[in-house]
Amino acid sequence: MSLIPISEPLQQHTGLLIDEWPAILGSDCAGVVIEVGPDCTKLELGDIVYGCAPLGQNKFTPFQETFLVDEGLFLKKSANLSVEEAATIGAGLLVRRASLGIKRALESE
Repeated sequence: MSLIPISEPLQQHTGLLIDEWPAILGSDCAGVVIEVGPDCTKLELGDIVYGCAPLGQNKFTPFQETFLVDEGLFLKKSANLSVEEAATIGAGLLVRRASLGIKRALESE
């Protein structure tokens, strides 16, 4: 279930951002790293991570037992967060990051 009220209905009813069918929905998540690729530099086996997965790509969608992540979109969970709390942060971080980038671009004009 998404905390962003438009995410699931938008994907479910319009197919927007869906690359393959049947689609597995969802984006915000938390989990444990069980394998890392050779180019991975930020995450290690056993890390508890949270983030926001790309929409509409089943191999990256978190609502399944295992899935791939882009290490640039995930952070290691700190001790002061529960897994449940961490799972709610992903898209909010991306929105904040994007808004800061837009603000900086506007300020530099």
